[in-house]
Amino acid sequence: MAGLIGRRAALGVLAAPAIFRVVNAQGLRKVKFTISWLPEGFYAYVFVTKLKNYWRDLGLDVDVARGYGSLPAAQAIAEGSYQFGTSNASAVVQLAGKGLALSSLAIIDYNPSMGLAVLDGSPIRHPKDLEGKRVAQTLASSDAAFFAPFCAKNDVDIKKVELSNMDPRVRNQALGDGRVDAITGFASSLLAALASTGKQVRFMLYGDYGVFLYGDIALLTQPKMVRDEPELCQAMTTGLLQGLKYSLTNPDESEALFLSAVPELKLTPSGQSFARYGMAVQRYNVLSVPDAKVHGLGWADLGRLGEMADLVQTYQGEPGAAKPDVSGIFSNRFAGGVTMTDAEWTQATQQTDFVAKLLRPSA
Repeated sequence: MAGLIGRRAALGVLAAPAIFRVVNAQGLRKVKFTISWLPEGFYAYVFVTKLKNYWRDLGLDVDVARGYGSLPAAQAIAEGSYQFGTSNASAVVQLAGKGLALSSLAIIDYNPSMGLAVLDGSPIRHPKDLEGKRVAQTLASSDAAFFAPFCAKNDVDIKKVELSNMDPRVRNQALGDGRVDAITGFASSLLAALASTGKQVRFMLYGDYGVFLYGDIALLTQPKMVRDEPELCQAMTTGLLQGLKYSLTNPDESEALFLSAVPELKLTPSGQSFARYGMAVQRYNVLSVPDAKVHGLGWADLGRLGEMADLVQTYQGEPGAAKPDVSGIFSNRFAGGVTMTDAEWTQATQQTDFVAKLLRPSA
């Protein structure tokens, strides 16, 4: 046991040693876990966690299932179909407004990186340039609600924008084919899909233009799990944050691990590139906000989460929905124990610079 604890300390894990005794003394505990979408590069850190045995070393045998969207994933966790999983923090707020109880154990990454994508040669350089242009959206995507406030904050007359609703794949193809001038969505999917096919794109992220939703992906469970099994919650959080740290500090090795877990990605010419860009955007979403550097991975600013909840309620909430109590949903109780040194943070940032230049070309 001393060797195990020593190994954890070397990895930057500050969680109490008693957690490892309690979990491991019972043998491997089977846990059902869901990601919120397909096993794409954006979720590679989950597969890294499993393949590097970070959960197993803490006494857990975790089965990872694919998801069907953030709202369905969060709902499945709330209803007990899965004990743990990931979903958008904004989805948690939406469901809380409907009375569905969830607890966030950690914020995995902070920047949703939602916004507009244009081809690199596009004359669209500023939000005002969108007037008179064709913009495709996927209305079922949670980013769609924030195009209007983006326009309002940047003096764009939305009535002068020709908006179309398209299936995600059709939307992406429409930009590449020149049928539309811009598309909206999450860079985690847009960049990976477009860049992996050779399309050179650049972005205007809403967060750089006055509409920033703090908190992207959260690690979730039911409140009763936090109350009744805090050791299990700590082990799940610590293990996942160890996998996140490894993916941040060892991107090439993490890519190889992920592709070994999802080998079908290697069967297509663009599959590996698709995975690489998805992983890079996820790293950017962590590293572009300094909170994890200062407070440890998974730590969340509850004040900024409250501001996010207000935006979600205004633009995505149902009329009359109750305002959720953010302090009752999000907590730093289990987060912050896995840390990165300044040197590790700097190196990870440099290794992600190639995608940061696409996401923030004017920075």
